[in-house]
Amino acid sequence: MKKITSIDLFAGVGGMRISLERALKKFGHIDDCKLYSEINSYSRQTYNANFAETPLIDDIKSVKKDEISSKIPDHDVLLAGFPCQPFSRAGISNRKFLKRAHGFEDKDQGNLFFNILDILKIKKPKAFILENVQNLKTYKNGSVLEEMLKQLRKYYYVPEPEVLDAQEFGLAQRRKRIFIVGFLNFNVNFVYPKPTNKQTFVKDFLDKYPPK
Repeated sequence: MKKITSIDLFAGVGGMRISLERALKKFGHIDDCKLYSEINSYSRQTYNANFAETPLIDDIKSVKKDEISSKIPDHDVLLAGFPCQPFSRAGISNRKFLKRAHGFEDKDQGNLFFNILDILKIKKPKAFILENVQNLKTYKNGSVLEEMLKQLRKYYYVPEPEVLDAQEFGLAQRRKRIFIVGFLNFNVNFVYPKPTNKQTFVKDFLDKYPPK
C-alpha cells in the first residue's frame, strides 16, 4: 500500500481525517498523518482516543511564517476545517450583538485562512481540502470567498467550490458545508461527488455498550 502523508488543521475530533482514510483505502492507499492542530482540549481528548500518538500543535497561529519550514512536516494533502464562526449566520449575529468584528476582521478566528495560505505556499502539498459553513459563499456578497479563491489560485488549480449536504451522503444530520479543493497539478480533472441519498438513522450507528 502506498502511504499518502497529510496534516489535519483545526481538526475537531477527526472527521475529515476519517473521511480521507476511507477514501484512500478505496484506492489501495493508507493515510499517514504527520501532524494535527486543535485548540479545544475536549476535542483533543476524543481525537487522541481515535488517533493515538499523532504529533500536535494546539494553536496553529503559534507557528510564525518563518517557522513553517521547520515546524510543519512535508505532506501530500492538507486538511483544514478552519473556524466557521466568523462567517456563519449565528456567529455574525452574535459578534454584532457583542460589537465584535467578524469575517477577516476577526483577528482571533477570521484571519486563520491566511495561516493556511502561508503553509500551502511554503510546504506546497499536492492537494488540499478546506471546509466551512455554506454562508461563506454569500458572506459580503461573495467578496470574501472571491478573495480566498484569488489567493489560492496563484499557486493551485482550484475548481469552483460546492456546498454539499452531509444528509445526502449517508449521515444522520442535515449539515450543509462549502468545500474548497485545490491541486498543485493544474491538469487535474476534478468532479465533486454526487449525492448517494442513502438514508442513515442514529440507531444505525450508536454502540449499545460504548467504552468509557
